[in-house]
Amino acid sequence: GDALARIAAPAAPVAADFKFVTGAYPNQLNGIVIRGRFAFVPNTGTSPNGPTRFDVNTHSLLSVIDRTSRTDAGKTINMHRAVAAQTNPAKRFITQPWAIAFKNRADDGYVVSAASNIVVKVKIDPATGAATVQNDPTDTTRVLELATGKNPRGIVVNSADTKAYVMNYVSRDVTVIDLTGTVERVVATLSSAPVPARGTPEDTIHIGKELYHTSIGEFDPAVAGGPAIVGRMSNNGWGSCSSCHPFGLTDNAVWIFGAGPRRTIPQHVDFISGDPTSQRALNWSAIFDEEEDFELNIRGASGGKGLIVTADGDTPEPTVAAFTPANAGRRQLKVRGVNAWDAIRAYQVSGIRAPISPVSKTDPDVVAGRTLFTQSNCQNCHGGAQWSSSKARATAPPDPSLLSATQLLAELRNVGTFNAATANEVRNTAAPSLGAAGFNPPSLLSLFAFAQTFFHNGSVDTLDAVMQNVAHRSAGTGTDRLQGSNERRQLIQFLLSIDAATPPIAPNAPGDLRSVSAASFAGSSVAPESIVSAFGSALATGAEATPTANLPVILAGSTLSLRDSAGVLRLAPLFYVGPGQINYLVPAATAPGAVTATVYSASGTTASGTVQVANVAPGTFFLPPGNVAAATAIRVTPDGSQLAVVVYLCTVSSGGVAACSAAPIDLGNDRVFLTLYGTGLRRRTSLDNVRCTIGGVATEVLFAGPQGGFVGLDQMNVEVPGSLRGRGEAPIILTVDGQTTNPVTINVR
Repeated sequence: GDALARIAAPAAPVAADFKFVTGAYPNQLNGIVIRGRFAFVPNTGTSPNGPTRFDVNTHSLLSVIDRTSRTDAGKTINMHRAVAAQTNPAKRFITQPWAIAFKNRADDGYVVSAASNIVVKVKIDPATGAATVQNDPTDTTRVLELATGKNPRGIVVNSADTKAYVMNYVSRDVTVIDLTGTVERVVATLSSAPVPARGTPEDTIHIGKELYHTSIGEFDPAVAGGPAIVGRMSNNGWGSCSSCHPFGLTDNAVWIFGAGPRRTIPQHVDFISGDPTSQRALNWSAIFDEEEDFELNIRGASGGKGLIVTADGDTPEPTVAAFTPANAGRRQLKVRGVNAWDAIRAYQVSGIRAPISPVSKTDPDVVAGRTLFTQSNCQNCHGGAQWSSSKARATAPPDPSLLSATQLLAELRNVGTFNAATANEVRNTAAPSLGAAGFNPPSLLSLFAFAQTFFHNGSVDTLDAVMQNVAHRSAGTGTDRLQGSNERRQLIQFLLSIDAATPPIAPNAPGDLRSVSAASFAGSSVAPESIVSAFGSALATGAEATPTANLPVILAGSTLSLRDSAGVLRLAPLFYVGPGQINYLVPAATAPGAVTATVYSASGTTASGTVQVANVAPGTFFLPPGNVAAATAIRVTPDGSQLAVVVYLCTVSSGGVAACSAAPIDLGNDRVFLTLYGTGLRRRTSLDNVRCTIGGVATEVLFAGPQGGFVGLDQMNVEVPGSLRGRGEAPIILTVDGQTTNPVTINVR
């Protein structure tokens, strides 16, 4: 397939489907060596176009530069192809070529593969710079691969061309290779620094670092005394976490993934350093809530078997998905007795350091830029120690109400950075990409180290271009405070200064939120499945109501979450949002007790308050300016005929304000039945426990329960007692399971 050309790959491709040319560009240039008139640069070739497939995503390139012409020599090779072409089925691909060294008196070079823990040999043509990966002279069915320690990153050849020395970053040792024989061979491993003591927290972090940077993986046997489990991180060693996250950070590439074009996020921002409880929602579209969800990347993007296993301790667990079931804590492969995913997570929590900015915190432009940052309320989306508002707020698996289109909706902010018509806005399946609901606010921590390829799709390449987006720079206040180029320059200078030593700027404190029954606008509690009105300020950037009974959980970019007494977080379905009021439905499963309601607006402002949830919290709808019953009625004549009865009359002033009064109801010699509307009573224990008085006279309640035509609306059917003839205004009071509703009135003639 070809995602950018909108050509989807078949679900089950056959050989004939593999017909598209894959392009790749040199990336992760970590070493360069000069040999004669040529310079050689091993690097990871990035191929970001979909489909996402292990042998498409990245490639093992050796680039050649002609020093005379100062141009590409046109002799780049893909070293993976040599492994792919070997006849021996036991393959280990040359993933993340990191460094290279040459003999002094021969055209032999040695390339270090950091992720695959090997060194491979190349021969070059000194006239053209062309390089060829060499096979093993003792076994021509395979490429010559010399095993090193873990995560090799450097190599030197001695002056006599007799030895090569390989620096192994993770195993903290040096591999010595004898170059004098018919075939090169490893002759020694020299420790260069001690590794953490087994069983310590540092050991767990170190195991995670090992797994993060390997395309192979070496794991404990499934049963005691059995063989070690090897090679679960990717397909034959073609891919590792560090293939896209070198040093745990970012390759600055924009990949066409399952959600759309996504610039690699550096993982030093997944947690506040050392705090495992501080995790962000993950990925640009908040499609993961656990680090262990990246098991899907190991299996999908890297083609590996993964680390989550069944009861036999070896077979890959077939049921793995984002969100449900939760993936943390599941049965995993182990390394030295430590769960593999637990170790990777520990490394991400404590082992990936935030790069240190060279920009002075006392630079006058930095100081001025920090003030502009706070004045523009940038901290609402990019504040706190993580420099992002994003959080994984719910215990996995999250309640389904939090999710829409596989996204944690409450974490998304729409600030004008998505345009569906952009050329690369496509998923790896060639379908339209996610983005209309907004994106997970990226962290600004150590932004200077990644100062290009901005926004989720890399649509701009400088911070100045980022600041040209007026909707984005105005999102915090609704007012553009950055119209001047000097102000934008100062803000950018502050952004470039942010690192772990920068005092965080806390998001604005949440405003107050008061939740009451939408029927009575009073009372101290609300009920599950009832309609609630919440009042506060800056609750939404605009007003929007839903015209459908299928209520959304996001309107005008605002969401309202409820964390109940059982600790479960849910998003509430919304009827209406406006700057000062939000009407919502209490989810049916909300546990009774104190519930925290929190509003997140599109501008990043929040408001929060506590409301009590009870099994019943009855309220009756009324009409202003008094408490006129918002009711309907029918008259039943002695012959059984039914006629509608007017219960209230409303007039509209020239200013558009309605004023309602109770219309006189003439009982005559007929029976009049009244239907009252409310909310919060449908969970009453029994109809016998629902009582009603009209004008102080008890009357039978014929029905009390869901109205059926409108979500959350309840109705109560009662007969108006004939003894009330001539009473005039009469208050109606209902009592449901001992809870009394607000009084409403009718007028009986």
